[in-house]
Order: sequence, then C-alpha cells, then structure tokens
Amino acid sequence: MTFKKFPKLKSLAVLSPMAGVTDVAFRALCKRYGAGLTYTEFVSGTAIVKGYNKTLKMIETDESEKPVAVQLFGNSIDDVVNAAKLIQDKFDIIDVNCGCPAWKVIKTGAGSELLKKPEEIAKFISKLVNNVDKPITVKIRAGIDENSINAVKVAKLVEEAGAAAIAIHGRTQK
Repeated sequence: MTFKKFPKLKSLAVLSPMAGVTDVAFRALCKRYGAGLTYTEFVSGTAIVKGYNKTLKMIETDESEKPVAVQLFGNSIDDVVNAAKLIQDKFDIIDVNCGCPAWKVIKTGAGSELLKKPEEIAKFISKLVNNVDKPITVKIRAGIDENSINAVKVAKLVEEAGAAAIAIHGRTQK
C-alpha cells in the first residue's frame, strides 16, 4: 500500500459535510474566514456514476477553496470506487460516509447501516485506496445501538485497509 499525502492545512478548523448546507459558495465563505479544510455535502456514488445533474452540481468546486474533500456514500463498492475515480481530480480527499443514520440512506444498506458489516467497510476502503490517487478517509458512528458499539473494531479495520484518517461520531445509529 502506498501512502497518499494528506494535504497541508493552513488551519485546524474543518467545515464538516452538511446536507443542504455545504455548497460551493458556503465552503468558499468558510475558507475565507479560516477553514483549513472544507467538505462537500455527502453525495451518492451511484448518482455520480449515472451523471445526475443535481448531484454533479452539489460537488462543484472552486480553486479558492482548496483543499477540499468530497464525501461519498453508497451500498455498491463498485459505484463508490467508480465515482471517486471520475471526480478525484477535483478533490484533495475522498471521504466515505459510513455514519449517516437517515432512513433514506440506511434502507439502501448505505451510511451507518454498513456498521453491521465492518469487513465490508474495510473492503470499501481497501478498494478505494488501491484505485484512487487521493487520501481516503472514513466517517463512522460508535455503532448501531448501545448493545453493538464497534467503532474501535471498525477503526482498526479501516486503518489496516489504508484509510488516511477516521472520523468517529460519538453517537449510535439508533
């Protein structure tokens, strides 16, 4: 596994991905006022592969906001990898969302639903690391519920798979 250089940040302030909020204009504003790294809102890997205009608009970037990360989600490893390959030149980091608890996401087997299959998350990360030229990061939650806290296990697996960084949301899916 080859180490992929993480971008140098001018500040430790990071704008997290927020659905319906972190568009290109908001990211540029946050960058101007000190954000060292900004994220797009999370987008479907499948929607990128299919070329949906609404999704492609959500990941528009401007050179002034560099470094910038894109956050992808999906239940298909191939779609997420292919999406990352298609858009990697626009971004400094590719992040995989394995933490979203929204029903419309988890009902498809994506987001925090993947926490039920830690080895599957590791496969996602490994395949991305081996097919994309950018650092791969991942967002997870503490677990599915209070009886299935598995963040440490998942974090170890994705680290072994080559993740450059891991963000852990301290709450569970439920």
